Amino acid sequence: MANNIIGLTSGCFDLIHYGHLYYLERCKSLCDWLIVGIDCDSLVRKIKGIDRPIINQFERMKLIMSLNIVDQGFIMQDPSDIIEICKQHNVSKVFKHEGYNKVSHIFGIDDTSARLVIVPDIPELVSTTEIITRIKNGR
Repeated sequence: MANNIIGLTSGCFDLIHYGHLYYLERCKSLCDWLIVGIDCDSLVRKIKGIDRPIINQFERMKLIMSLNIVDQGFIMQDPSDIIEICKQHNVSKVFKHEGYNKVSHIFGIDDTSARLVIVPDIPELVSTTEIITRIKNGR
């Protein structure tokens, strides 16, 4: 993979839905090899709350890895894992959604050769949190 563009993204990917697929397709269109980090269960609880994830980390990993657009995956224990993966795999692009605009320093990618690429959000796509809310409200 000497001249290939290696991309990396990460996320909860709980209750995988069309928004996840669309996001990953956009990421893959910007690189040759896509690595996806799946937030571990404890990290999801810290970010999303005690009642999350709905699907455990191993099942979420299996679902993500079943997509032909994903070339490699790992379970992310801590956001700093991104730094190590960037260095190990010579990642050139780290993809994040618009919510991460202006926060590349959080991931430490400034200390690697990777650059942050913001993948534009699609406003009409529904998040997992919104899907859960709809289910709870019987909609």
